[in-house]
Amino acid sequence: MLIDKYDVRIGALKGMRLNAWASTSWEQPCYEVCALGDAEDDAVPVAVDAPSSVFSSQKAVKQQLRVLRTEDSVWGFLGINPCGPPSFRGLLESRWSNRNGDRPSVLIGETIDAWEVAEGEKLRRTPRLFQALAEIRSKEKTSFQSQVEEPIRTLSHEDIPA
Repeated sequence: MLIDKYDVRIGALKGMRLNAWASTSWEQPCYEVCALGDAEDDAVPVAVDAPSSVFSSQKAVKQQLRVLRTEDSVWGFLGINPCGPPSFRGLLESRWSNRNGDRPSVLIGETIDAWEVAEGEKLRRTPRLFQALAEIRSKEKTSFQSQVEEPIRTLSHEDIPA
């Protein structure tokens, strides 16, 4: 189900508007750049000259999406297109924008777990997300091992003073 003219307020598509009529399916929604007067005050002003045709509008949207695919966006960081149900994408994008130095793999993994508990179902149709998550975990593990100069010492109960 698509809500025509829905203004995106958070996440990678902030400042964009859904065009349900131009969308080919609910899995591939078509977004347009909002005119300056229609966007929220803190939205990035990207559409000074709003396109007049559907073709130029789609071209402008594609250009804007390329700009948005940076590490500010979880999808840009992962290097994949947004996937999963809209409620999951919104949760992940909002948590990503509010991250406080957590390792990316922890934040993404916790978000998946939280969404699955809240929705009562497993996250499906997201193989690229899980593949990207596995790659990030592997990189983080390698990075962590190279940063550790000496092995971590585990204390026994005799080593701890009473």
